[in-house]
Amino acid sequence: MKLLGNEEITEWCATRGISRRGRKLLPGEMFERWIVVEVPESANARMALAIDLVLLGGDINDGDFVWVSDWDRWGELNRELGETVITRLRVVDSEPRIASLAEKPGLLSGSEDRSVLAAIIWQVMLFGWDTYLIPSAGSHVVEYSHDDLVWISYRDSSRERSMLDALARWGAKVKRPASQTQ
Repeated sequence: MKLLGNEEITEWCATRGISRRGRKLLPGEMFERWIVVEVPESANARMALAIDLVLLGGDINDGDFVWVSDWDRWGELNRELGETVITRLRVVDSEPRIASLAEKPGLLSGSEDRSVLAAIIWQVMLFGWDTYLIPSAGSHVVEYSHDDLVWISYRDSSRERSMLDALARWGAKVKRPASQTQ
């Protein structure tokens, strides 16, 4: 794993056609398809969703990206507890000390980090923190929003089909824009 500061986040995203405005990422025009998933209430269903989102990119590759973009929305206790959990999940052996989310809110994974990525996504859902997940190839953008919605933008429909199949296994509520109904 490698932790990223704000400038590194902007640069990483720009090389994949994704621009950044403050705490938001703006997928470019090449991301023409999208779906919205309602985040389930149960912790187990949230964990299943987190795993599906991490696995959507296929095999976990070196350089898959997670950015916790807003973790200070729900008050001091939520922030302190959540930052303690997330920071410990993001421990990087090569870092001289543990970096806070404020210092380095981004993370590039290694191929061995599948369970850590799923745990981070699950935890941010429990804490209600805005977070992005993007595979190294930049084939899609996953945005978890504090209002318990997951927006998934795709470059092509093949990723969409595999995600819809995975979500259907546990009855997830999925919305699509009327222009994309099949």
